[in-house]
Amino acid sequence: MHTARKGGLPMKIHRLVLPAVLVAGLAGCCGPTKTPAPAATRYGLENTAKVVLADETVQPAVECTGLQEARRKDGRLEIVASFKNRGLVTLRVEVSAVFKGAAGELLPGETPWHRLTLEGNNTVVARFVSPDGRARDFAVRVRSAR
Repeated sequence: MHTARKGGLPMKIHRLVLPAVLVAGLAGCCGPTKTPAPAATRYGLENTAKVVLADETVQPAVECTGLQEARRKDGRLEIVASFKNRGLVTLRVEVSAVFKGAAGELLPGETPWHRLTLEGNNTVVARFVSPDGRARDFAVRVRSAR
């Protein structure tokens, strides 16, 4: 039989629970944190109009919770977009970006479609980089996985 501890839990359970609690508590602290580049432009929820939800399946289920725009050292435009699954069912979507020049014209070389798996009520981040330094604007597209 297990000997009881001061808190009323048997010793064996106490030895199992404590490490599990510590691991769970530290899980969010693991890994390096990245500080955004100071020159990055951030967009909040109110300014994510540059994201196009392309089909009826994606529109009610996915939202863009943030965009970051930065210029790389080589002049190319880099976009980081966060996508959140509003529901509880896992979704598979594809994302891509098109870049526009100074006059609003579409530049050749859109990014390929990338598959993302959005688990219920979770957020996933996608990164896009323009093919060259002419990009001044962009649009991120989201569609159901094919």
